[in-house]
Amino acid sequence: MISWRRYTIFLFTALLLLAGCSGEKAILPDMTKDGKGVVKVMYFHEQSFHQKYGDLFAIKYPDIEIEVVGMDLLRDYSKEEKPGERLNQFIEKENPDLILVDAEQLTALAEKGKLLPLDAVLKQERFNTAGIPSLTMDFFRQLGGGHIYALSPTYNVEAIYYNADLFREHGIEPPRNQMTWEELFELASRFGQLGTEEKPLYGLSTLFSNPMSILMNVTQTKELRMIDSQGEKMQFDSDGWKEAYRVVSDAITTNGLYMPDAKVTSISMNETPFVRKQSAMMINSPTSSKALQGNSTFEVGIVTMPVNPANPGVSPFMSFNEMFAINSNSANKRIAWELLSYMCSPEMAKTLVSGYSLSLPIRNEGIAEIGGLPAEPFTMLKPYAEGGPSRNVLERVKASPEFNAQIYQTMSQTLISIVKDDKPVEEALAAMQKELQERLELEKKK
Repeated sequence: MISWRRYTIFLFTALLLLAGCSGEKAILPDMTKDGKGVVKVMYFHEQSFHQKYGDLFAIKYPDIEIEVVGMDLLRDYSKEEKPGERLNQFIEKENPDLILVDAEQLTALAEKGKLLPLDAVLKQERFNTAGIPSLTMDFFRQLGGGHIYALSPTYNVEAIYYNADLFREHGIEPPRNQMTWEELFELASRFGQLGTEEKPLYGLSTLFSNPMSILMNVTQTKELRMIDSQGEKMQFDSDGWKEAYRVVSDAITTNGLYMPDAKVTSISMNETPFVRKQSAMMINSPTSSKALQGNSTFEVGIVTMPVNPANPGVSPFMSFNEMFAINSNSANKRIAWELLSYMCSPEMAKTLVSGYSLSLPIRNEGIAEIGGLPAEPFTMLKPYAEGGPSRNVLERVKASPEFNAQIYQTMSQTLISIVKDDKPVEEALAAMQKELQERLELEKKK
């Protein structure tokens, strides 16, 4: 009797496992025997999608047609009553099989059941994650509240490039990975002291030399808020904001940070202060690795962007602006998955690394070089949910576009008043706090 019971339990368990397996197989149907079909994809531009992904996918599946859906409906940047509402309308109208989402939209659409959960799909299809850092997969899972709803074939990131010859010439220790902003600015200011009025030398510059972008980078690294979590009070009178303005304005006044006389909107790599040896360091994307190797007349080094010492393994400068999710109502889930998995494949990763792209493949483990420079500064840090472009600090403010624009303009004017008018940081930020708090009170009454 005991043996029979054990056998019965074993048989019952086996049947459950088989049922589970058959259930998993039902998530995605098999590809059609003739390999034909159509898949509808959301993307920024049709031509750029085909150049980056579609043309290569067509070699593997020549009989599958890719229809790229334009995103004109989403070009309305006015405030939404509910996050993702405009995208939801777009999906209902166009019914794309692959949906391009950002972090906030992903959460809203997943809650409405619009996105296919990919956890079981990854398991069913035995999706090979080799080469994708586990922390990146954790990031996608974190965005979905514990489930994976989207994958991104690429990510964007920035690094600090430096003129190794200049550092050697002046006997200055070069920058290192995972510095703080304070350490970077202190290093940059040493070069500012070496220049003359006729021939100035700067420590740090950016491609378009916009000091506000540096300020936003600093505040994002320090995880500063503009408005408190209740949306009641501006936060510019805090010690964190005062310190951020202080280190950036000090860097500008000591020539540690390059600040042009006029706003730069377009510039070639050869015209930058860095390539012209007027700046010891420059912030830029992986594209510079390839561009600098062909344009610079000096040895180029590279290190990570500064980090928050409280969390040095994280970079707020990693962003995923190509996150794709499968429409849960799609009739072409199999083809949509084949396209998405190919976009995230090792084959595609090799193509992206060798190409001239601003973005890098998520399969970045094992990449030794990018454009002839070490890849480590682009690959060694992990992303976090509140990261992305520096303007995210402002975009996370739940307010009207008009108020956001006023915040940015006032912040910029405050920085200028500190640098050019020698206004004390505490006084300048107190005035900004008062002005924007009054504007916030009006905003709350709308």
